[in-house]
This record gives sequence, structure tokens and C-alpha cells, in this order.
Amino acid sequence: MVLFFRSNLIFLFLIALGQLFANDGIINGKVVDQESGEALPNVNIFISGTTWGTTSGLDGKFSLKNIKNGQHELVASMIGYESVQKIINLKENETLEINIEMRVKIYRVDQVEVKSTAPSEWESDLKKFKRYFLGRSKFADDCIIEDVQYFEFTKPKPHLLVASIERPFKIINKALGYELICELKEFSFNDVEQRVKYLLLPRFIEMTADDENIQDEWRSNRVKAYEGSLDHFLQSLVKGDFGKHGYEIETSRIASQSGFDGYRNPVFAADSILNFNEETKNYTLHFDHYLQIKDTRRRIDGLPISWVKLLFGEAVLDSLGYATEVMSIETHGYWSTRGVADLLPKYYSPND
Repeated sequence: MVLFFRSNLIFLFLIALGQLFANDGIINGKVVDQESGEALPNVNIFISGTTWGTTSGLDGKFSLKNIKNGQHELVASMIGYESVQKIINLKENETLEINIEMRVKIYRVDQVEVKSTAPSEWESDLKKFKRYFLGRSKFADDCIIEDVQYFEFTKPKPHLLVASIERPFKIINKALGYELICELKEFSFNDVEQRVKYLLLPRFIEMTADDENIQDEWRSNRVKAYEGSLDHFLQSLVKGDFGKHGYEIETSRIASQSGFDGYRNPVFAADSILNFNEETKNYTLHFDHYLQIKDTRRRIDGLPISWVKLLFGEAVLDSLGYATEVMSIETHGYWSTRGVADLLPKYYSPND
């Protein structure tokens, strides 16, 4: 009787598991050298911003399974080659075949030299870069950026710091329990406007620990990083329950609490700034100037207040509330102080 019950339980579990991934797709492909056509092994293949990743085999072939349907950015990255990014649209139960050609990266001599001692100015720039790239939350202290000697810093203007690195690099986040394999496409910090701008293509790899207490701490910190974040807000906006999560929204002409702003108006319903497209199942976020968001649930040195600006006039969100174009939303205030140290994989859920 017990054996029968357990067998049925396993059977039901397998059915549920099958239903869970029923609509997920597969991405197969092969990576080759653009000039020679030879297969490239050990290429890092991943969906940007997620834990979905793999490496190509000796024959250059790869396979990514159980990928959620929707629009994704597929990245191929390898030291010595130019990274490749492809925007893909994966349908339910679809299997995509994608072949990738990679071009050898041409380095300048000064880019491959590793100096035994870095100039004091470089050290100062690195410190500033870490502060604004990792962010100013408590999790930043538990982040390690490897291969920092390969970073270059320039100042096109006295108040503008630009950082670049011509190879993939790793970030170890001991607070959240992730390793990030990253391609940095852009980073700048404007000292006058106190504005940070960066474009990062990360692959998340979950760290493992035998100590259950460490795992519990990772899970707890991940929830803390998620709740009150821009992703959390946008997902509550799509669900229409942002008020339930403690968010108060107003349209605003300026990104500041000081000064008179007669344009400021409260937003009571998500559909006043969000339109749903029945065909694409996406949402279009639209408003003039800025959206001010007060987080009344989570007090960190006072009431966290953030502002959102749409750089292209509107932003498209997928069915789960993620922006389909990562550079379409600009943040000010509290959210602008949270950097890569608080970054979680796309599709993260506290219930996982």
C-alpha cells in the first residue's frame, strides 16, 4: 500500500514537472571561428541576465533547455574573441537552431600588458568605479571583482569617468550566493550630475555551500535585494497590486522632492500608465517626464524615494514585468544607488 502511494506520488510529481516546463523552449546551435570555420569549444553561451547558460563542446555545439518563451538576448563570450549578441524571440515549445560566428579580437599592445604596480590615479578611479558600479548597499562589501588589472579608465571630460574592459570578467557575490560571468559593454559616471550609466551582460551561476546556515543567509539576502527593487516594482505594476506592496506613485515634472511641482499627480491604477497588448502579451509603460515612487514598506535611512524616466518615450515590458530593452528606463534617487551587488537573475522569485 505504501509503495503504491509513493509510486503515484512520484508519477504526479513528474506530471507537474512536465507541465511546469511544457511551454519552455530549446536553443541549439554551433559556434565557429568566422575566418577558418573551425568549431570553437568552451565558449560561454548564455541568456543575458539569467542563470541559463552553458559552454560549447569540442565540436562547438551547445544546447540550452527549459528556456522561457519570450524575447531574450543570447550572448556568446570567450577570451580572445569579440562577443556576439543576438536578440531572439522564443515561442512556446519551440526549438531554435542558431549558428554563431565569432571574430578574433584585435588587442592593442597596452591592453594586454599587466603592470606590477598601478598608478595612484588608476587606483583612485578603480575605487570610484567599484562604488558606483557595485552600488552603495551593504552587499557591495561582499563582492569581489576578479581581473581588475584589465580595467581601463579614461576621462573624456574632467567630471566624466569611463570604464572599459576588453575581456569577460567575474564577480563573486558572497552576500547573494552568485558568481557572475560578465561582459561590460558600457560604463560611465558623471560627477556633476551624479549619474551612473552602464550596460552589463551577465550570466548568473548559483554558488553552492555545504553549510545550511550560509544557504539560508543567501536566500534571506536575495529576498532583501528583490523586495523594493525596480524589478519588484515593475512586476507589481504589471500585476496591478503595487499598492499592496507599499508603493505610492505620482507623476512628476522633476526628479526632486524640493521645489514646487504643480504637475505632480497621484497614480491610483496601473492601467493609467500601462497598456496591455493582447497580441504580443506585452505591456507598454508610458508617462510624461518622471514617475516618482515612494516605498512606504521598507525604510532605509528614511523613506526610499526613486524616480523613473523613459528614455525613448515609452518602455515595453514583457508579461512578467521585465523591460525588453534594458536601456529604455533610467532611474534616479534611491534605485540609482543600487548597483550590481543587488542584481538578481531575471525571473528570480522569492518562492523558488
